[in-house]
Amino acid sequence: MPRIDERSWKKIFELGNNGKYDDEAYAEILATVLNLRVEKGLTQRDVARISGLSTSMIS
Repeated sequence: MPRIDERSWKKIFELGNNGKYDDEAYAEILATVLNLRVEKGLTQRDVARISGLSTSMIS
């Protein structure tokens, strides 16, 4: 089952709470994408394959 590492959530939270509007918007997008990926049962490798991006770019 795909999961999201707790460190990822911490990084997103810190990014979204640093007082910069652009970072807040970026953090919201990241959280949405991560939630959708897990809801759909996709791994980072799956998303990389589907998108044509490398796994490291997805991570």
